[in-house]
Amino acid sequence: MALIVQKFGGTSVADPDRMRAVADHVAFTKGHGHDVVVVVSAMGKATDNLISLAGQVSETRPGREMDMLLTTGERVSAALLTMALADRGMVVPAWELDRLAETVSTVPPRRARAEQSERPIHSAVRAAIRPPSSRRWA
Repeated sequence: MALIVQKFGGTSVADPDRMRAVADHVAFTKGHGHDVVVVVSAMGKATDNLISLAGQVSETRPGREMDMLLTTGERVSAALLTMALADRGMVVPAWELDRLAETVSTVPPRRARAEQSERPIHSAVRAAIRPPSSRRWA
């Protein structure tokens, strides 16, 4: 079958009910024999809240630290979605999510443009959804 990329924005993963609906959608696609790559944003207004918090703590907000801070929102979404997928018999090891999150970066010109316009910088955590394995996280 095909490789399907599914991207879910902050509103789609904003609360537990919506997160479970996303997991159902991913499981449905995988159940039809497709390979699935899922891209999730931070939940709801998490990115905006992190940017605000950073501004309250620091006037300089160094780029690398902002990138690191903002990826925490996507990591939360990815971890929660992974848990919801596990309930549906689909397993993505936590180490894989972490490794993939580490590869996400924002190129300096994009960061500069975003900071000048005070728009949030978005990154994504991607995880290939795999069939169940014997490895479980306790």
